[in-house]
Amino acid sequence: MKKLLIIWTIVITANHSIFGQSENNLKQLNDSLIYKLEVVEQDSAKAAIMLLLAENLLYSNPDSAMYYGEKALDLAKKEKLITLHHSFKIN
Repeated sequence: MKKLLIIWTIVITANHSIFGQSENNLKQLNDSLIYKLEVVEQDSAKAAIMLLLAENLLYSNPDSAMYYGEKALDLAKKEKLITLHHSFKIN
C-alpha cells in the first residue's frame, strides 16, 4: 500500500508540473500572438492570428475565444477572405 501511495504521489506531482509548464507556454504564445495582432497590417494575417487565439483560448477562457473567433469571422466577411471564411465552417 505504501508503494502505491508513493507512486501515485510521484505521478500526480509530475503530471502537475508538466501541465503547469505547458499552460505557461500557452500563455506566452497567446501574449506573442496578441502583440503580433497589434503590429501586423494585413487583414488576412490578422484574421489568421485571431483564429489561433480563439483556438488556444477555447477551454481556458471561452469568452475571449468567442471574441477573437467572431472578430476573425467579421474581418473575413468584410475583406472577402473567402478561403479563411470557409475554413471557419460550423457544422
